[in-house]
Amino acid sequence: MTILLAMLMLLLPIEETNVFECTGIDHPAIVTVYDPALGGINCDGDCSTLASGPLEPYMYTQYAACDASLFGWYVYFPVLDLRVRCMDTGGSVRAFYSHRDQQCVLPFDILWPLTEDEAPYWNWWFVENWEME
Repeated sequence: MTILLAMLMLLLPIEETNVFECTGIDHPAIVTVYDPALGGINCDGDCSTLASGPLEPYMYTQYAACDASLFGWYVYFPVLDLRVRCMDTGGSVRAFYSHRDQQCVLPFDILWPLTEDEAPYWNWWFVENWEME
């Protein structure tokens, strides 16, 4: 009976838990792109608006979804020579532990015209240094 119980225990799934708590914004960045016009995970509900208001064509490549504490700030990524304004938010744009990078990271999701253009070469880049302006 003991052997049977031990064998059954080996068959039970082991739940992976995230023991890392990442708070604040003092972390390297993961820079990605999104386009609300694609729907799905690219927007929450009404895809014609950002957290700051109606989506306008000029906002593409200029605005980003960022941690809510950065709303309204400009952010500069020197390695990409890219400057965006944090004018959108979302549940997934907050610090998290990246198993790939083995540390806490802060996502920045740049508004990009993916219905007209391909994602830039730097999509999903790890950016060690970024600046608030």
